[in-house]
Amino acid sequence: MHTFSDWLSIHEFLLSDIKRVIRHYYLYKLENAPSNWGIANNPLPKVTLPETPETCITCFFLPAFRVAFGTEFKPLEKIKVGPLRAAGITSPHTVDFGCERTPKIYMDWNARIEDLVCLAHEMGNALQMSMTSTQPPVARETSAFLAELFLIKYLQEVRPDLATLAIACWHKENDVYLGEDLMDLAESLEKPDTPYQYRMNYPLARLLAINLVEASEPAPIAELFEGVQKPILSLKTLLQKLPQLTPDPEAKTKVGYQLLGSMFVLDQETVQDQTSLTIADYFRGAVSHLNDQSIHYVFDKEHRPMGYGTSVPRDQGARQVQRIVALADDHGFVENQVNRYFRSNPSAVGE
Repeated sequence: MHTFSDWLSIHEFLLSDIKRVIRHYYLYKLENAPSNWGIANNPLPKVTLPETPETCITCFFLPAFRVAFGTEFKPLEKIKVGPLRAAGITSPHTVDFGCERTPKIYMDWNARIEDLVCLAHEMGNALQMSMTSTQPPVARETSAFLAELFLIKYLQEVRPDLATLAIACWHKENDVYLGEDLMDLAESLEKPDTPYQYRMNYPLARLLAINLVEASEPAPIAELFEGVQKPILSLKTLLQKLPQLTPDPEAKTKVGYQLLGSMFVLDQETVQDQTSLTIADYFRGAVSHLNDQSIHYVFDKEHRPMGYGTSVPRDQGARQVQRIVALADDHGFVENQVNRYFRSNPSAVGE
């Protein structure tokens, strides 16, 4: 696999599918994310984790997987965790030795909450490897991210203190997976010859896991891990179903009002010249931008609006940024994010 086009081909993805998923995220963010599981806003307590990752596997991961799948995974009881230096690598990694041998995880363990979430990710890889070795990379990473969410849901039942910290860590990691990684993936949509990078797999896998973990039927998750039938076709089916999980019309209307309110507040705080517009004209123009998706909002880590940009059509379906609105300290960052968004989504408007 050498290019983004190869990545699409091996997964049998369509460009239109990927665009719909990315648009779904930008519009609705993460309705099924752990922040909506009733615990994320609690104060973060100080906790102590077991001294060894193997103890965590026994105490947390094996029972979490048993709850998620309704079955035991005996081979994982023997899994070992070794330091990164032993494998000669610099980032956490799970090695597949074949169906007759237990996978081995390589990561540095310092008994931090970040290590526990990282171990969850690698345990997801290990579980998938123990069930099938035929999954394409997005399927592998979806399994890994599902394991993180299985852990969080289990901790909420047995260790709410750890669950709170794990949720905070999970959202911190979204700054990368659903920040720069998602932007890079979006830019690749218009450049099929972009060299393949493994990080292309993370945004889509993250979003698939978020939606799958709240599914009413466990079968799609089991099929993803097991690779029954054709795993590529199974994953493609899940991808096509993702946009159907959008909020109902009432929720979508609420989102629209929130975005309009954010736009109005930003315009007031930045003293934009709107003196020639009536209130009706102002909001009519704002609604028009929302309807034709010619506006992009930029939010901070707490999902507070930092600014926005609007665009107008250019030749051959491309978009040209028309206006940037942001507070002075945030203007450079907002301008960069808006330009990246419209550069990577030139054909999104009006579809």
